[in-house]
Amino acid sequence: MNWLKIIEDGQVLDHRKLNIYLLSFIPQSLSTDYTSEQIPGLPGSVFTSAHYGSRTIRAEFGAVGYDHLDLQLIRDEFYAMMATPKPKQLIDMRQPGKMWEAASGEFGMEYVSPTAARFQVDFQSFSPFAKSVVRTSENEFRFDSEKLQFGQGILTEPLFYKFTTPNFRVYNAGNVPVDLRNQDAVITFRGASNQLRIRNLTSGADWRYQGTTTSNDTIRLERGCRALKNGQTILAQTNLAAFTLAPGWNSIRIEGSSGRIEIEFDFRFLYL
Repeated sequence: MNWLKIIEDGQVLDHRKLNIYLLSFIPQSLSTDYTSEQIPGLPGSVFTSAHYGSRTIRAEFGAVGYDHLDLQLIRDEFYAMMATPKPKQLIDMRQPGKMWEAASGEFGMEYVSPTAARFQVDFQSFSPFAKSVVRTSENEFRFDSEKLQFGQGILTEPLFYKFTTPNFRVYNAGNVPVDLRNQDAVITFRGASNQLRIRNLTSGADWRYQGTTTSNDTIRLERGCRALKNGQTILAQTNLAAFTLAPGWNSIRIEGSSGRIEIEFDFRFLYL
């Protein structure tokens, strides 16, 4: 039986315990927000930029009760389950490797019979992208893993996300670039360096630190282009660049390092 795994604060909310079953789970198409500028004397407007907006996910559930009164109690419990205002993680168990972070809006129940009903719930995903359930730091890249599925871009060859050499490749299995400006990704560098530079020769990203590190220091790049050295911000000593990973293989080069180094990439894959 199909079901929607709903996770809130690490707890699974199982609608099947209420005799409610998933009938369909359909992400709607991408929506694009456009901006334009009107120029006096010219007809129409001039396109200036565009970006993806939030995304609606339409889920339909069926409920079966012992009698009409039981069906009303099921309705009330399902309303209570969905009523919390926090975003939830949604995993359609027909695609167990992808999840959405979304909040539910207003919805109601339609009676099909005295003992059966349907719910149509429109979830609002603030990100237009689905995320992989697995993070690259989890080392779960086996085809027998419950966190992976076909259609995720995973390769049959071993995938590594921790490196000790200055030249290596990082694989992004998603079909969306990973961008530290607004996505949950972390890059950690440990080792001695002077004028450290982390370059992605594939995407063109070029991050630089105008300082030094010792073999005991840790540099951490985080979401929002945050840059930390041993937990303290060093943003003012960087070139303020955003690091990105293109879909597929990315050729990475570390410059300015000396001696033994270690660099690790921790992120989720993103899907349209």
